[in-house]
Amino acid sequence: LLELPQGEAILALHRRAHQLLKGASLVEGEGSLEELLARLPHLSDEASALLREELSREGKKALLAWEMGDLETYAGLLQDLKPRVDAFLDGVRVLDEDEGKRRARLLALKAVTDLTELLGNLEVLTSGEPVR
Repeated sequence: LLELPQGEAILALHRRAHQLLKGASLVEGEGSLEELLARLPHLSDEASALLREELSREGKKALLAWEMGDLETYAGLLQDLKPRVDAFLDGVRVLDEDEGKRRARLLALKAVTDLTELLGNLEVLTSGEPVR
């Protein structure tokens, strides 16, 4: 991962999403990554709608690239998601008081971490200071 040109961006993407998920709990089982990506566009939260749609569309492409062994395409798709996820996280309060909004936002972040963790347990590589 660290040898890929997109490696740092992927680690930073994982770190931001993972840090917010650490203290949060998602009540029901989320199912497989494929099921989660399919469900994202149907959750209700206007602030995260665009990101959830992009994550669903681009995440499905990244998952397919991963399954086909196309690491370059997979890594490129994740790198392209980073500025979108950053803009979203900079613009909303993920842990909103409203349970529906909070859940939709956390599930979007779970999709991010699940996609990046196809490479393995990235938490061991992303401990320490945040990378942006």
